[in-house]
Amino acid sequence: TNVNETPPKGGNNRGRDLENRKRKLEEGGNQNPDTTKPGINEVVEKQDSTEQQPKQHALTRALGFLKSVVHSLFFDYETISFNYTNDNSVTKSGILGEGTGFNNFWGINYSYTKGPSRTFMLGLSSDVGKRAPNANLQDVFSQKNSLDFRTSRPLWTGAKLDIDWKVDWSVNKNTTISTDQFGNPTIDNITETGTLERSFLSMPPTLFLSVFGNGIKKVNELFNPNAPNPQQNLSDAFVKGFETFPLLSKLSFLKDFTKYIPRPNWHITWDGLENILFFKSFTKKVSLENAYSSTYTEGTKVNPDGVQEILSQRIDYGFAPLAGINITFNDMWGGNLIGSIKYGTKTVYDLGLTTKNISETFSKDIGLTAGFSKSGFELPLFGISLKNDIEFSFSYTSSTNSVVRYDMLNFIEEGTPQDGTLRTTMEPRIKYTISSKVTLSIFYTRTAIEPQGAARIPPSTTNEAGLDVHISIQ
Repeated sequence: TNVNETPPKGGNNRGRDLENRKRKLEEGGNQNPDTTKPGINEVVEKQDSTEQQPKQHALTRALGFLKSVVHSLFFDYETISFNYTNDNSVTKSGILGEGTGFNNFWGINYSYTKGPSRTFMLGLSSDVGKRAPNANLQDVFSQKNSLDFRTSRPLWTGAKLDIDWKVDWSVNKNTTISTDQFGNPTIDNITETGTLERSFLSMPPTLFLSVFGNGIKKVNELFNPNAPNPQQNLSDAFVKGFETFPLLSKLSFLKDFTKYIPRPNWHITWDGLENILFFKSFTKKVSLENAYSSTYTEGTKVNPDGVQEILSQRIDYGFAPLAGINITFNDMWGGNLIGSIKYGTKTVYDLGLTTKNISETFSKDIGLTAGFSKSGFELPLFGISLKNDIEFSFSYTSSTNSVVRYDMLNFIEEGTPQDGTLRTTMEPRIKYTISSKVTLSIFYTRTAIEPQGAARIPPSTTNEAGLDVHISIQ
């Protein structure tokens, strides 16, 4: 018996076609691919596109975040103010002219016998004309420049940040002159001094646990007593060691201008805290504040060789306050009750270039104030019941001050204590307003001073009480 097995129609042909097509694609010999069917290249392209999409999305998000940060830092401000002032003053003695300069200022022709010229009086020229003969004279020139930049921006709901940059610089020049019998001047001596004061940025190492690396220890690390010019080396180390972010000083093209570039100081206020559950039940208004201010001050002179030398340097920084809270309570006893608590610190460093010493003056203050005021307060006086205004206030301040000296040649991180005091002041006061022209105040002030550390002053206590009566007569 013969059995004929017939395969399914087209089965073997389809299998061979698929094998041949796959082989040709792998060998690159498929010259006429079927465009109606997805090929290997199309599958690869789809895989590449799906892998690139997450990368493109991540790059887009990163660029968007960077754009928002730049916009927030440099452009998202409510107000920006810029102020620059320049003052010049010239004083010269021994002018030969007998006049006041009135005719020279308003007239057409100039005559030295009528006083100084129009351009000198307008500050456009330093030429004052002929000088008196056989005289010893002195010319004085001074110039002061002030640059102030302020801006503000919101931080979050109820919070606001105010930032300011400030720099002041001045020049004072005294010239001693002697004249001959014909009034011809000869310069005998020139004395030129200058000052520089700009906003600074130095974070206290004790407060921020030295995360920024600045402080008196950093100054000593930067100071090289064996440098060719130890005095200039200490001067540079003083500034760089206390500055928190000395980025500008590392830019070589800004080397000559870095000392004139101010750093930011700020003031932060946060209102609306009365809406928080803790304060909501007993307050009308609650606000927090923080303010930082720092200044770098430098005094210079020009020596006879025409080289500018630094005479003095000072850096001070502090928080006034570091933290402060102001509270207005709900109406109480028919009047208004307010209170505030503030804590602030301040540190001043003075550099002695000749002695290679740095003196630190540190102070911290805790202040508490409270006040109650009421209108329509009834007070019997001389048999008459008067309804006027009355105010009760109380203030308490505790201030600690200490002075420590650091020797840069024999450095000790703790320094050498020089002085220290603890001052406590307490003052209650009552003010009664009889009318808009008559007020009466009674106060008592107690001040106690206690020596601390190496202080040699004896402790003392001062008690003061008084009565103020203010009567306005118009």
